[in-house]
Amino acid sequence: MQRNEMDKDNLVEKTRKLLIDLGMDKERSNERSAMVFLALAHLDSDSNWTQATNEMYTTRQLMDWIRDHLGQDYAANTRETIRRFTLHQFSAGAIVEQNADQPDRPINSPKWNYRLTPRLIPVIHAIGTKDTGRDSIAGTNDTWNNCNCIAGTNDVDSENHSGKDVVCYQKSR
Repeated sequence: MQRNEMDKDNLVEKTRKLLIDLGMDKERSNERSAMVFLALAHLDSDSNWTQATNEMYTTRQLMDWIRDHLGQDYAANTRETIRRFTLHQFSAGAIVEQNADQPDRPINSPKWNYRLTPRLIPVIHAIGTKDTGRDSIAGTNDTWNNCNCIAGTNDVDSENHSGKDVVCYQKSR
């Protein structure tokens, strides 16, 4: 099936904005980072935000998913760039966790893996719903404004809003 480039481009752009909302700067919210985020969440142009997952993937698996679902075929030597300049930055920003299945895994293991943090999944699922009112996590809706829900640090708090559990990522002041 031929993918609609406009849908893919639109999804990548929305994801770039999401990464900015999560505290990533311009360099860490580029197209490559957006595609890696989408691969981690297993979201393509046929998906919606509520389908985001946080399964564990190696860098190679992420690159293969990006090729198969987003049409971007990164060269094998790009793996280190993705690992150092995207996944490590995501880890520092509390977007991903490394080796959730075996934290003491040797650093040179081919099984080294990444997944979206479990507390981030409800935030992603809320995008575009009545909880956010738009395709981003920061901004106009009271659910997010009441708890300063702007991601970016490891200061994570879970609060209950209108009977729903909402994860609030608060920037340090």
